[in-house]
Amino acid sequence: NSEHNAIVAIASGGSQGTDVPWNANGTEPSTLQNLRTNGWAKLVQKTTTDGKPSGGVYVLTAVGKAIYARTGGGTVGSNGSGSSDGVSDQTKQAITAAVASVQSLLAGLGGSGSGISTGTTGQNASNILTGSSSPTGSNVNITA
Repeated sequence: NSEHNAIVAIASGGSQGTDVPWNANGTEPSTLQNLRTNGWAKLVQKTTTDGKPSGGVYVLTAVGKAIYARTGGGTVGSNGSGSSDGVSDQTKQAITAAVASVQSLLAGLGGSGSGISTGTTGQNASNILTGSSSPTGSNVNITA
């Protein structure tokens, strides 16, 4: 996660790069070292404060840009695939499983559970309708 967060931070600077602070003792953080070792980011300039190293300007390499794009512009936890609505595939799978559990519970209580839906894309699966399939059902909010 720390590497993905660093990729997002570096990407925010675009082609100009992003000045990322280093450790208080003037050393490059291990996360940034890992990104450079993996070939995901490139140090283009060291920055100094009072003559001591204090950070560096980083840009993403082609591989780093591909990772950034594949993770939905920074969405972490998506099992390797991005999501245009900002909700990871893992979260969507968890919501789908929760809806199936509620449907099963309602069926066990004598209801059909057929009126449950996960709402529209981009609403983070809020507006789960219960009861009938009409929009007059009560709302149950599921947050991821």
